[in-house]
Amino acid sequence: MSGPDWNYFKGMWNQARNNKYTKWIGFAAFIPAFGVFFVSFLPNVAKLTLSTGALLMVMVLLNGVIEEFYWRGLYLIEYPDNTRIGFILALIFFGAWHISLWFARGMIYKDGFLALVGGAYGLGLIWTWVARSNRNLRAVVPAHILANLFAFTALFVDNGF
Repeated sequence: MSGPDWNYFKGMWNQARNNKYTKWIGFAAFIPAFGVFFVSFLPNVAKLTLSTGALLMVMVLLNGVIEEFYWRGLYLIEYPDNTRIGFILALIFFGAWHISLWFARGMIYKDGFLALVGGAYGLGLIWTWVARSNRNLRAVVPAHILANLFAFTALFVDNGF
């Protein structure tokens, strides 16, 4: 049994579209994180314990990287010349993936279904556009990690982690 093909993952990170707007398009990936910072992170960060904060960091790093490489990276590789299909599939499945979280037994999502799933679709729309526009994941992976850090802080506090 052979290991993973690291060139596959490097392609999702290193491939690039060279244009003068690349940096500005990448910046757009971070805009939603600012809202989540004020709504979810600031009111809850002081309530975290050290061990919960450590678990939070592991969770946001793993989740942000894995979801971006899967939901957007896969479609960048599999549909490089079909923007519509790649964009639509990445967006639809990323949002739908978050519907299952709503049904996780015992989890509290204080802001409700619309915030959880609608937020995922909104972020997915922006992140898919950025990834497709730049043809890489360099901006969306750190943006996803940052948004998760802010959102998961409230999630952890609300659920007693």
